[in-house]
Amino acid sequence: MHPSELLFWGILSFLVGIAVASLGWSILALAGIAGIAGTCAVILNKSISPHRYIFIFFAFAFLGTFYFNAYLNFESYKQAIIFDKKISFSGIIFEAPRRFERYQYFDVRLLAPYAGKVRIISSPAIEFKYGDAIEAAGSIEAQDSPATPPISSFPEIKIIAEHRGFWLKGMLLEFKSRLVGRIIEFLPTNEGALLAGITLGDRSHITSDFKTQMATSGTTHLVALSGYNIAIIAIVVSQLFGNFVSRRKNFYLTNLLILAFVAMVGADPSVVRAALMAFLVLLAREVGRIYDIKNAIAVAGGIMVLVNPTSLVYDVGFQLSFASLLGIVYLSPAIATFFKLADDASSWKQNAITTLSAQLAVVPIVLNSFGKVSLLAIVANVLILEFMPLTMFFGFVLAGLANISSYVGFIVAKTVQPLLAYEVWVIQTFSAISIPIQIQFSLWVSLLYYVGLAFVCVAIKNGNMPSPQKGNDQKK
Repeated sequence: MHPSELLFWGILSFLVGIAVASLGWSILALAGIAGIAGTCAVILNKSISPHRYIFIFFAFAFLGTFYFNAYLNFESYKQAIIFDKKISFSGIIFEAPRRFERYQYFDVRLLAPYAGKVRIISSPAIEFKYGDAIEAAGSIEAQDSPATPPISSFPEIKIIAEHRGFWLKGMLLEFKSRLVGRIIEFLPTNEGALLAGITLGDRSHITSDFKTQMATSGTTHLVALSGYNIAIIAIVVSQLFGNFVSRRKNFYLTNLLILAFVAMVGADPSVVRAALMAFLVLLAREVGRIYDIKNAIAVAGGIMVLVNPTSLVYDVGFQLSFASLLGIVYLSPAIATFFKLADDASSWKQNAITTLSAQLAVVPIVLNSFGKVSLLAIVANVLILEFMPLTMFFGFVLAGLANISSYVGFIVAKTVQPLLAYEVWVIQTFSAISIPIQIQFSLWVSLLYYVGLAFVCVAIKNGNMPSPQKGNDQKK
């Protein structure tokens, strides 16, 4: 087996081991997965020896199960918390607080005599910031999911000091907060909240009604800064740059824009992860052959899971980002080949294929996590994504120039407002005419769904699935 193949299958087996440990499955389940995976691997690659593959699978899978349990034990060892009893504790906020209409939450790293991390849910009346040192009194409850830190709901709380976090991250988050404030100042409620979300990933100003409308229309990802969102935006921006510069310069300019975007929104871990996903999508398109990128995807996924192994099964954001990445990288070119679309096809067709690929890749995750998905989501997304680069451009211009001149900010806001009004209209319209699918996928049905997508991609690549365009040509 070639070293690159060993790396790919080794990481994949390691991830399977972590998934099995996360779900609490037995060794029999691991053996069953090994048999299924070995059969699929041999079908897809005749040169693979099934005995050698199964040995590699078990070796790396057991390593994955061992690492997951070792990680949980280490995290438990670092934790010193009294649960289900009112106590007084202090700590430092180490991530940017998430603010909503009726509440906010933030993660705190506890100070002596306690140790560990606690998520505090509190009233939005007090504005907490990254780096604030707080004192609180209340009970702390352990959570069933190992990915969720213990939670203290609405404790008595006060700020005792500021700027106790990393100074650079604090500066970036304060800068982002000022930019968001300028956007909100010059635009109506929904339009301002949408632009702040699209441009800077801020969702604190989205009303509950508009949030429901976005969820119903399948457009929530536009303000979520997931790998799906940033990857699609990166592709659209790449297509825009492609009209003016060479392919290589286009690749570097788009990635530079992604880096600037990550810095502007405060380099949140989920945004860094999403940006990495977007980079891999662009790299796959730059290389031009999807199999040249599989090891890069495997290594990136392996590193992210190595940092936090609970994310593989318990972090929906990670699952959506990774699934959409795989959909865009592998399913998108297969769909384009199936429909005989050239690389220079019109942008709305490319946006439609990209959106459809990502949507198909996340269907089981969305249904199992949120209960429903809209059949018309792809239409709503295509209608909005066509104008996304222009919207983001005006968003950055407004956020930047409004800090220099309120008069200029007012002019830019009035320029972009009709565009935002159209996008809000699309969201509200497709929320009203939504055709929801409400099906619960079991884990095994979800696995069969993804195996089916993989075989469809392989069949199209090998020319075993006739294109409808070819059928039309034969009729003529």
